Amino acid sequence: MLAAETEFNRSIGDLSGRVPKVLRIGCFEPFGALFMPEMLRSYLDSVGDVEIDLVEADQVQLQERLVAGQIDLAILYDIGPIGIDSVTRICKVPAHAMLNADDPLAARDGIWLAELAARPLVLLDLPHTATYLLTLFDVLAKRPEVRFRTRSYETVRSAVASGFGMAILNMRPIGRATADGDEIVRKPIFDELPPPTLIVADMYGSAKPLFVRVFIEIFHRFFTAVGPAGFSVTTPEREVSLLVARNG
Repeated sequence: MLAAETEFNRSIGDLSGRVPKVLRIGCFEPFGALFMPEMLRSYLDSVGDVEIDLVEADQVQLQERLVAGQIDLAILYDIGPIGIDSVTRICKVPAHAMLNADDPLAARDGIWLAELAARPLVLLDLPHTATYLLTLFDVLAKRPEVRFRTRSYETVRSAVASGFGMAILNMRPIGRATADGDEIVRKPIFDELPPPTLIVADMYGSAKPLFVRVFIEIFHRFFTAVGPAGFSVTTPEREVSLLVARNG
């Protein structure tokens, strides 16, 4: 491990001349506000300042742009068809519930899916994402009434805070991202649900250039570091099971 660390640091030192002047990164839309700026800051602190072109899109659009050569990397979930062969798994991100603070369930340590199904749903209505979220309820043979649909993660938060219903989400704000207000509470779901995996997709296969390999390594380190911030994380190297904090 020490030898690998030394080699990684040596590679970083030789990297400045081999990073594109413009780094074209695509990410699933909600990630742009939730963690991408802080993660990219960690990357640039290692490789030097370059221009960042961050493309925020849905799962389908990201794969299309990657195949078309419009972005160097895509950060997304393994939800729905993934037509890219070169994929690196980062971590699993289990679903959790977002509730209005006045909901009686907000005082609980965790919630069962059957309890959530009785409440109206604020749906993050993005391609593949909406299907995945609704399919979670199929184990009950009962889906909740969809009261509010939006493509925006921020609008989901606002709608829950305004009392439109509950939401099921996976990622939560990390680090310096804007935290939830007092009107919102997040709780773990007790049911064993299939968690999506956060992945980095590229078109390089086994011939990844150094700047891509370094990006993936730093991305791994970033999520290993933020894992204890409050959601369950399973990385390919190790598993860390954590409950969402009562007020988080």
